[in-house]
Amino acid sequence: MPRLARLLGDIIVDITFTAVIGIFVSLTWWRVQLIGKRRFEVAEEALTTFAKAHDAMIYVRSSGGYASEASTRPRAEGESPEEARVRDLYFIPIKRLRDVSADLAAVITVQGRCRYHLGRETAELMGVLLGARNEVLAAVGTLQQIDLAHVGRGATQITPPGRWRLTNIMWASSLPDDVLSPKLDAAKARLEEICEPHLGYGSAFWPLNNWLRDGLPAIQAWAARAGWRWK
Repeated sequence: MPRLARLLGDIIVDITFTAVIGIFVSLTWWRVQLIGKRRFEVAEEALTTFAKAHDAMIYVRSSGGYASEASTRPRAEGESPEEARVRDLYFIPIKRLRDVSADLAAVITVQGRCRYHLGRETAELMGVLLGARNEVLAAVGTLQQIDLAHVGRGATQITPPGRWRLTNIMWASSLPDDVLSPKLDAAKARLEEICEPHLGYGSAFWPLNNWLRDGLPAIQAWAARAGWRWK
């Protein structure tokens, strides 16, 4: 009789432990699926948003333009033809940035989601686009200010290397002096490297693999303390 009681007790303990483990695994699996789905969505959004903004910056920095692009610029009273030519030239990238402002603004929104779901590096890669936009604005402003200050006075005071660097920030080129295009291309490639695994089959199982690696020993230790031997 005592042996039967101990046997029944062991059976009840085993059943209870199995039920607890089943509930825990079910909840964990639900959480794994939820995390995997969310990471899939954020990774997809990050790649799409970056690609659109990357193409937008190519458009902004394209050296090919049309005279009509400057037709919407407000004209200053008493503006000379030379001043108009300078302002028209530097108005083109400003207008283009306004045209693609929605694509660049979306980067800021997605950047926060990337930080929390995909890691700090992805957020920093999205920030490369925003940094490029700011560099273009700064280069345009500096060159326009310098050229306007020397209208009718001959050559500007800025050194040729300095002007060349600012020009290669404002406009893209195939020359090695283009400082922004390689930076943007490298950021895009790295973002794809990080995000694409989250879009592939089996990406949702990665959190489960981590749980089996890190959580299973803890369960075994708890079971041992409870008097249940892992078989």
